[in-house]
Amino acid sequence: MNPSAASIAADGPQQSPASVEFTLGNTYRLLDESEASFDKLTGTHSKIHDWALYIDVLPGSDPDFIDRVTFEMQDKSFVKSSFTCHSPIRIRSNVGSVYLGKISGARNNNNSQEKQIGQDTEEKPKDAPSMSSRPHGNLCRWRFSTRQQTYGAVDVQISIRGRGGSKLTIPYRIVLNEGGNESYPTMVFVEKRPNHALKPMKMMNVKYILEMKFGLDQGISTSSTLYESANSHLLLLKWSFCKQHDKNI
Repeated sequence: MNPSAASIAADGPQQSPASVEFTLGNTYRLLDESEASFDKLTGTHSKIHDWALYIDVLPGSDPDFIDRVTFEMQDKSFVKSSFTCHSPIRIRSNVGSVYLGKISGARNNNNSQEKQIGQDTEEKPKDAPSMSSRPHGNLCRWRFSTRQQTYGAVDVQISIRGRGGSKLTIPYRIVLNEGGNESYPTMVFVEKRPNHALKPMKMMNVKYILEMKFGLDQGISTSSTLYESANSHLLLLKWSFCKQHDKNI
């Protein structure tokens, strides 16, 4: 069997590459000295720069083609220099006709790249259904990000890893300007094996405590049939809950 045949046998039928359009940038806020903490390495520098570095999958593209985004801080001031985001959050963009750079709180540095993503009043053909399992996959931005506080500008190496193993690496320098920054033109990530299954995420080893309060409406008369019926069901619920959790009523 030749190598190409072996590859097809392992990966299944030939897959068409999937393209994901995205942009990257950072938000920014200058902290007051009273809000800022000191860096952990020297304890002498106030981390007055509060920013979030992000990769935004744009409306019309499927965020589920991306498995994770890793942000590698090229700076010795970080105790931990690598931060990985697996789960993007939805950024609403259907709030009128706005430029890409403005909906994320970033500054649009190149208005020649005008691209409107809000809802227009005129009717247009509907988008094709998204392959994504996420709601409104074709109408919103999906943001992979990391939020940090530093005492200076930082160079970052951003790595996008697709669900099929494709990888794209981008260098970026944090912009410490009010309003942040967003890069133009938009970029495209290509996943060569888009039908590859997403790997399940490892759950954090965290204990959760559930607190439940049982009670009846004070307005119900204690002599009424409704009170007696509800009270008996409430006691049964308490007993069942406590038995399962080895607690006393």
